[in-house]
This record gives sequence, C-alpha cells and structure tokens, in this order.
Amino acid sequence: MTRSADMIGWRQLVSACSKVDIVVSDRRLPDACQPRWLKADRAHLRKSGGLALDLERQTIVSVADEQGQHG
Repeated sequence: MTRSADMIGWRQLVSACSKVDIVVSDRRLPDACQPRWLKADRAHLRKSGGLALDLERQTIVSVADEQGQHG
C-alpha cells in the first residue's frame, strides 16, 4: 500500500509487487507491477470505485459492479 508522494525506485517497486498478493495505491503503478491477486491502483480504482475484498472466498465486489457508473 502506498500513502505518500515519495518516489519509489522502479526495480524496487516491481520486485515488491511480485512478492505480494494485493497492492493498493493512490498512484498509477507501472504495468510491470504484477501482484499475485489484485493491483488496485489509481487507474483500476477510477473504473471500479470502492472495493470489498472477501479474502476467505477470494472474491472482489466493486461499487461499479453493484451500482454502475456515477458522476
């Protein structure tokens, strides 16, 4: 999870992404950032809205899935 504007080295970021299941970020992440299950970066969240993750069932429900697109 990122919560700051601090720069993170590309290699360091891509390496960290490959070792985790879920990445959540308020910034757009490079295509090379590939976590095992979910990359919820700025681009993804803009389309999906909020997300509800059920880790036990390994399911994701988004606001867009449930309520459609809103302005």
